[in-house]
Parts: sequence; C-alpha cells; structure tokens
Amino acid sequence: MADVPIICPKCEKEMHAGFVPDYSDGVVLERRWVEGKFATRWLGLRLRNKKPPVPITTYRCTSCG
Repeated sequence: MADVPIICPKCEKEMHAGFVPDYSDGVVLERRWVEGKFATRWLGLRLRNKKPPVPITTYRCTSCG
C-alpha cells in the first residue's frame, strides 16, 4: 500500500508524520494507545483490557505547523 499524503485541513498543504516521545525512567519510548480504562488497585495501576497496544502517529503541517 502506497503512502497517501495527509493534507492539512486549515491550509491544505502536506503534513509530515511524527511521534510524541514518552520519557520513562531515562528511556525514550513511543507512546501507545490501549483500548479500555485504567483500573486502580492497591498494588498499583493495571490495565483491564489485554489487547495489544497501538502505536500513536501524530501529524504536523509543513506550512502552518
């Protein structure tokens, strides 16, 4: 599948893909989206949903930012 350019809804110029870094314990990680809600337990936070996380891709306009 060819990469289809993403167009800015404001100025209609091309947008570039990027990511939001997650600074965790001195390591830079890629943020991920997980379906469901966090469940707080007395031993810490645990995920209710065991589905695999999905990487998050963000886009920035080359013209208007």
